[in-house]
Amino acid sequence: MILRLTLTAVMAINLFSCDSTPAPSTTQPSLISAHDCVTEILSGGTGGITLQGTLTYADKHYDSAGFTGKTQILPVRFTRVELLDSNNTVVSRHASDQTGQYQLQAPKTGNYRLRILTQTHASCYDLDIQLHDLDDDLMAVTQAVNLTAVKNTRDIFIENNHSLAGAFNILDVYTTATEFILHNNSQLPPALKVYWSPGERDKGTYYCLQTDLYCPHGPGIYVLSGASYEDTDEFDDDVLWHEYGH
Repeated sequence: MILRLTLTAVMAINLFSCDSTPAPSTTQPSLISAHDCVTEILSGGTGGITLQGTLTYADKHYDSAGFTGKTQILPVRFTRVELLDSNNTVVSRHASDQTGQYQLQAPKTGNYRLRILTQTHASCYDLDIQLHDLDDDLMAVTQAVNLTAVKNTRDIFIENNHSLAGAFNILDVYTTATEFILHNNSQLPPALKVYWSPGERDKGTYYCLQTDLYCPHGPGIYVLSGASYEDTDEFDDDVLWHEYGH
């Protein structure tokens, strides 16, 4: 079953062109090291109820003439995934894997919310990338799920017209950049913070080393090309790679 998603923003516990080549394949084994990571049970105990599925998003394809109108379906990799109960309490937490597959647990059947955050799960993988909005809050997509059996399956597809599809493309590009560094250097790069909001500002995309007028939240990559640009940078992989190189 494919589900549509809603946009939220996380505040602590509260939720809120250059030439291109086809995106690298993610079917090969990743160089990102996985820890001995199991599903975290945070509330309600283990009731033997599982929720599993695959997370994917639609990447926009472009060439020297701009966006082609074609899309490529890619997995949402190494991302923190949570299951919340009706009281907005996180019941369990885990990470999607290299292919976008995830698995969570619930104490009993009933109504829950699946939450996919705009950050990698650094407790499970040697990969620490966080994507914040311009208020310095994590973002997330959420979907109501009704668990009716012992084993439940929900595949989530984030369409390219969804307001957060670009966020997951940014995460994927910088995940691939980390793999590139590990392939050539074997040294894990430092944690990365990226700041972006859909349709915000028209100041371009740039890297900051310190806090100043244009970098209010300190060091990181600011992806700020807004809605007035026909070619916004969240899907412009070359621009994202360029800033990562700084």
